[in-house]
Amino acid sequence: MVRIQIMSDLHLEQDESYNRFEITQETGYLALLGNVGNLTFHSEQYQKFLEHHLRSFEIIFYVLGPKEDSEYGEFVFLDNSRYDLSDENITILGATMFTNPPPNQMFHLDAYYRNELQIHSWTSRQHIEAHLETIAYLSREVDQLAKQDPERSIIILTHHCPTLSSQAIGRGHKPDVEGLRYRFAADLKNQHPWAKAENVKLWAFRATYHNCDYFEWETGRRIYSNQRGYPGQCHDFRIFSFVDISTYDDPSESVPDRPWTPEEVFSK
Repeated sequence: MVRIQIMSDLHLEQDESYNRFEITQETGYLALLGNVGNLTFHSEQYQKFLEHHLRSFEIIFYVLGPKEDSEYGEFVFLDNSRYDLSDENITILGATMFTNPPPNQMFHLDAYYRNELQIHSWTSRQHIEAHLETIAYLSREVDQLAKQDPERSIIILTHHCPTLSSQAIGRGHKPDVEGLRYRFAADLKNQHPWAKAENVKLWAFRATYHNCDYFEWETGRRIYSNQRGYPGQCHDFRIFSFVDISTYDDPSESVPDRPWTPEEVFSK
């Protein structure tokens, strides 16, 4: 049984709370999916924050956002890379991923990087090329694992959201004239490794500032995000929450960590 605490968008740079923000250990594994703090201006505080939590967790999985000793646990940096949990039949794949906006939204994406993020050395073309590189990587790994070890479960951790479903990104992006959703979400609906990838049991992400936890019935996969956001942004952030992926081969089972059914989601 594997349980993972997953969270993102802690934004510790806002009040420089690196030495005050405590993640209580509920499992052996912690996944941080980006926007934890500011590594450029607070590198020493950032490092101490990670070192402090590596004393508690066996492994910290880390996915980079677009702007950011033996007594310790293991720190696993995920950048189009793979990690096999040695004592479990589980593989973790991680990447920033980026998104795939349609051609008529590339201008807006360029403006977003240039004006809002103040990143002048990165263009929409590079953004899309990086996305395609990651999708090719994930597809190869998922295919290879399905052939070599079909019983192995796969967890995918990304910075960007893999779906435009309103359950995942929220309902506040329609109409979307300036393509805001393509800044943080990709539409992988008919693409591998989203489609026809039964061994991918969990896909966790951040970047939407909308938290979700639901079972995607078409793919048999749990979709999950747990973002703290800026002050007052994500009121449903769960610091004590963890994900148990071992229970999702049979979603009809009654288990403590079971995600919402579609009926439960739409009744909220």
